[in-house]
Amino acid sequence: MGDPPLFHFSEDPAIEVFEPRAVRVPSQRPPGLDWLNGPLVWAVDEWHAPMFFFPRDCPRVMLWRTAQTTEADLDHWWRGDRRRRMQAHIEATWLERLRAGRLYRYAFDPAAFEPVAAAGGPGYHVARQAVRPREVTPVGDLTAALAAADVELHTMHDLLPFNGAWLSTVYFSGSRLRNAVGWQAREAPSDRPPRLQLWTDRLTLRPFEISDAPRVTEIGSDWDIARMLRMAPWPTSLEINRDWLGTHPLEWREGTAYRFAIVRSGRVIGCGDVDEIEDGEGVLGYWLERGAWGQGFATEAARAAIVFALERLGLTRVRSGHAFDNPASGLVLRKLGFEPTGETRVWSRPRREEISQLTYALGRPAAA
Repeated sequence: MGDPPLFHFSEDPAIEVFEPRAVRVPSQRPPGLDWLNGPLVWAVDEWHAPMFFFPRDCPRVMLWRTAQTTEADLDHWWRGDRRRRMQAHIEATWLERLRAGRLYRYAFDPAAFEPVAAAGGPGYHVARQAVRPREVTPVGDLTAALAAADVELHTMHDLLPFNGAWLSTVYFSGSRLRNAVGWQAREAPSDRPPRLQLWTDRLTLRPFEISDAPRVTEIGSDWDIARMLRMAPWPTSLEINRDWLGTHPLEWREGTAYRFAIVRSGRVIGCGDVDEIEDGEGVLGYWLERGAWGQGFATEAARAAIVFALERLGLTRVRSGHAFDNPASGLVLRKLGFEPTGETRVWSRPRREEISQLTYALGRPAAA
């Protein structure tokens, strides 16, 4: 048997000959490899082919493990099932176009190609001369093709939380990111940072996605958690939480609230946020699933949120509070350096009554 074929994917079902063409947008190449931006025919091997199961201009981030990938980096970057061999992340606005997309797979004799994995990316091969395909077949349903290739598909508000993932030991492949919302301006100076991730020794704090709604609903269905939160809906539901999660990107863009899913070993265990931001001040909030209580996670996550608020957002003061019958939260706040500021009456949405709330504040440390 000969070597396995190589593939090229196109929305055009009737290409008889592939002529070498220069790339539309030249990439930065290592010294001496600028020729990879020149006239070539590109193809990919079967293992890496799912990188192209998308409409041509769809921005996406693909992740997979290598022999060097660490558990810590998986904790930070991998979402969902770790048994899957690859993950694909796209913006939610592209999902319907993905479902409606039609692609055709062209198969080539590998003898006409040379591998360029070291410089062009894993699985890539190029031909310097025109190439005639062996056959062309429709890919069919693209989401089904991804699933069949053991690729887990995730939709996100935007791809900005993956900024910097290429510095990790998880393999990062980004395609058409120039089309991704906010990607070009992600490093531009701004008092409203793009959606990003925070890390502690044991936790990842990342922006929530709509796909987190089932987990948020599961945690929020515990009365002993909901009753301690001033604005928690009770009873909660998947629809309520999808609506709530859908408000987060606008809050982030407007700079009024920054909400993070607290993730431990790839699993959402709670929420940490800074909201009600106005006049250089904000309010710290946090909640954790019952199984995460008593292990220092609240302190660890809240400390990361405070550093983000004071150093990244430039707030001068962070306020917080807790229900009168939640002394454990008071211990967390005191441990973080908050000072008591008094007691007030607030409406508790889940309890449907007024309750006493103890209030605290933490100012920016004085300059040395």
